[in-house]
Amino acid sequence: MYIIVTPFPRTQIYRTKGSKMIHKPNTTIRGDKEKALLKEDAVLRTIELEKTVAELKSAIAAHTKAELKLTKMTNELIQRNNDLQQFAQIVSHNLRAPVANIIGISNVLEDTVSEMERTQILSCLFSSVKGLDTVIKDLNIILQARFITENKEQLSLQLLINDITSGMHHLIENHSMSLLTDFSEVDKIITIKSYLHSVFYNLISNSIKYKQKDKAPVIAIKAIQAENGTVRISFKDSGKGIDLKKYHQQVFGLYQRFHPDVEGKGLGLFMVKTQVEALGGNIAVKSELDKGTEFLIELPDCC
Repeated sequence: MYIIVTPFPRTQIYRTKGSKMIHKPNTTIRGDKEKALLKEDAVLRTIELEKTVAELKSAIAAHTKAELKLTKMTNELIQRNNDLQQFAQIVSHNLRAPVANIIGISNVLEDTVSEMERTQILSCLFSSVKGLDTVIKDLNIILQARFITENKEQLSLQLLINDITSGMHHLIENHSMSLLTDFSEVDKIITIKSYLHSVFYNLISNSIKYKQKDKAPVIAIKAIQAENGTVRISFKDSGKGIDLKKYHQQVFGLYQRFHPDVEGKGLGLFMVKTQVEALGGNIAVKSELDKGTEFLIELPDCC
């Protein structure tokens, strides 16, 4: 007789030569206690596995957060470096001329000159000092724009636009300006109110200032929620436009002007870009001569 162990734990097959197979109950059936122990072990293993998976997910999340923080710090350092280079260029180019004039005029005053010549020289000296004072004031405004001292708050884009337009309603009425807004998808944003107020104010006033001749200015502002969580704002006007083929690199530069027939010193768009970047956003421009300009602003929506 020999025994065949079957895959069925409850039976064994006994067979002797010349005899039929006989199925008999297995005497090693697992008891209820053993089953309970196995079940408990399986539960513990499952809990341990889930704990390991949770710890792994937490580690991955922490690593991702650290990478994002490092990327943010790197971008901030790059921006700071660009700011320093830009500031050095501003100081070098915009302070050099008035200072050189003052030095030159002072040297002339050391010579013996007539009273009439002295009066003319002093007039030139006053003009150079005034120009130097203007540049220093502009630099102070720029530096203040780069260092945020206010806290972010949730605000309504529509209410912000209403506040701006109410403060310049005479200018708007005098030029018959039409303002179209669409904040149906996004109206609330967490940001610094004074900075965004300044950005919109500069863009609106520029649209009126650089409107096409004999044509009432039209401005359309729309905000949408981007997939990456940012808020994208389109600011489009019907003004004179900018020749981007010629001035693409100078659009947001300091003291850059593209329409000499209109008064201004070219500080507005520079400040717009500076403040948008200070808010952690970015700005781009699309424009054609006599067809208007569109500014595309992307801002983070977080505290």
